[in-house]
Amino acid sequence: MAITKADLERIAKYMLDGLSEDDACSLCELDTHELHELKELSGEVRLYLERKAIKFKQMHLNEIAKTKSEKNSMWLLEKLRPEEFGAKQKTTNPTTINIIRTMVNSIQNGEKYSTLTPRSRGNLAIESNEDDVSRIAVESVLN
Repeated sequence: MAITKADLERIAKYMLDGLSEDDACSLCELDTHELHELKELSGEVRLYLERKAIKFKQMHLNEIAKTKSEKNSMWLLEKLRPEEFGAKQKTTNPTTINIIRTMVNSIQNGEKYSTLTPRSRGNLAIESNEDDVSRIAVESVLN
């Protein structure tokens, strides 16, 4: 079945309500693959649906902007420009992960439990709870 102009208008209405193209197709009982093919063949259809998705964002951004508040502004900047205003991702040091993996493996293998103790800046030592095992210094790039 071919997608008609009326079908596209119904899809657009659902998109303005916040649904994805695929969800809108499902509600209109249309094949999503057929819509994707139509978008590839017709730049006009693709632009029409892209504009509806942009219009949805614009409507909600306008609602957020109506209520002037620091919290709304911060939220909006974090969502729209996460690389600049988003929370900084916490990076995990691979050496730390390896130390933890070693400790877990030793516990799972029935070996004595070891603890990590700070030795000096940038270094950790694994201390075994057995007296006859010496300390093993592990280089770490902890900040």
